[in-house]
Amino acid sequence: MAYLKSGDFNKTASKGPYAGKTRKEIIFNKIVDNREFIVGENKNGTKIIGIEYFSRNNNGWGGTLKYILPGQNKNNKKNIQEIEIKNIFKDPDFGGGGGSGAGSDDTEVVECMQCFYTSLVFNILNGHIITDPKKLDKQAEQLKGLTNSAKYCETSMSLDNCLKKVPVDWVNDMVFIKIANGIYDEYKDKFESGKKVYFHRGSKFMQKIYNAKKKVHKLDKQNAMERGIRAQAPGSFSDDKWNPGDIWATTLSSTSDPLKDSTTSWGDLNTKVAEEAALLRNINKMRLLGISLKRLGKGAIATIKQFNVPNETKSQYKFTKWVWGKTGDFFSSKDMYLHSDGGEVQFRTFGGDKSWQGEIKGKAAAGGKIGGGNVDFYVNEVYNKSIFSNNKSFNSSIDEDSIFSKLKKLLEKKDQNVLKNLHDQYKKYVKNPLNIDEFYARLMDKEKDNNGFINSKFLCLQLVDIIENGSQKQKNDLATLIFLYASSNTKQSSYFIKVS
Repeated sequence: MAYLKSGDFNKTASKGPYAGKTRKEIIFNKIVDNREFIVGENKNGTKIIGIEYFSRNNNGWGGTLKYILPGQNKNNKKNIQEIEIKNIFKDPDFGGGGGSGAGSDDTEVVECMQCFYTSLVFNILNGHIITDPKKLDKQAEQLKGLTNSAKYCETSMSLDNCLKKVPVDWVNDMVFIKIANGIYDEYKDKFESGKKVYFHRGSKFMQKIYNAKKKVHKLDKQNAMERGIRAQAPGSFSDDKWNPGDIWATTLSSTSDPLKDSTTSWGDLNTKVAEEAALLRNINKMRLLGISLKRLGKGAIATIKQFNVPNETKSQYKFTKWVWGKTGDFFSSKDMYLHSDGGEVQFRTFGGDKSWQGEIKGKAAAGGKIGGGNVDFYVNEVYNKSIFSNNKSFNSSIDEDSIFSKLKKLLEKKDQNVLKNLHDQYKKYVKNPLNIDEFYARLMDKEKDNNGFINSKFLCLQLVDIIENGSQKQKNDLATLIFLYASSNTKQSSYFIKVS
């Protein structure tokens, strides 16, 4: 992350408390919600409170932010200062940073802190932490119990370290408290009675849970290779796509390994996760629960949604269209968008000319990503084709790295076979296409300005070509698989709850 830039302003935030809003809208929302802005190029800059924003033009970029310092009275005109919006840091409120709605540096802190707060309501208070602003003195008394509640937590950071680094707005907005209270309301009577509920983040116990998943994934790949069949899960099926539990709650001993005897298949493993969450007959009381966290907006209350409930029908999504960039202009940007009734998926290279992937922009799983290899896995499942070998310029199936290393070099040499086949595809899916020489010149110019443009557009073209030559059912199936993957809701994913 760094300063806000002109290219940010009309983009929609994919994560954070204002996910789904443009950066320009977020400026106004932060002012209304009295949330701090940060001056500078990183999170350590000066904190200010915005009171009014004046946009310089209709596109939203540029302009002036009037502000005061925290604690100052905005009604005193002497306190009001101005700053160019280009000098403001793109903090997590603008959709930057890592999980849980916090910056990547804060993620570990807030997840560990959530363990301490949630342990407080379950193990020390046996009830709510006070949220009434008129009773903050009593709330302060309750929070002294965090020291005792930490005894029932195994986390990668200690309570003392977390208290030194915790984001102030999470405390001021009572985010930890509201999430802890919400979890308590839902599960206070569902865990094993008479037992303490332990909370884990980055512990050896939690590592054992994900080691069981890794064992099943390895076995899935081995079975597919030995039997010459398709694996059930994509090759890089990450831990958080199986279960995105940021923290885990359990009544089991920290030395136990609850999933070690259930690793023969995805079905075996996920059934065990569901059993331990008291969703099946074998266990009547909950002993293990994965919890995915998302930062609550100011004034919001915690809501809990279950994912991957046994025998529950998965959501289905309907493909509606695809578009070059936001405007339909092939050369306007290096991306393309797949639209569905669940939202949009943006496909492009990230981090230069490598790592082509999809990112969900819609309401179903905003901010969820799916790597190029996994996109290809589902394309292969639905269409029995590969985006990496779809273009006849390449005579055999090659992987993503080979595309990235070879394509640009071939075009720089103006390889006529590659250029002609790429231009032929381009003509099929662009109105009023350029001739081959103009196409080549424009392509190379865009690559100079935007490293990765060639590789991104090539793979986007391959995906479009496959989509366009399929049925509506296939388009719907692909959209569904991508959205389910991004939201950790695949057939191979396990039960968890999301608190947001």
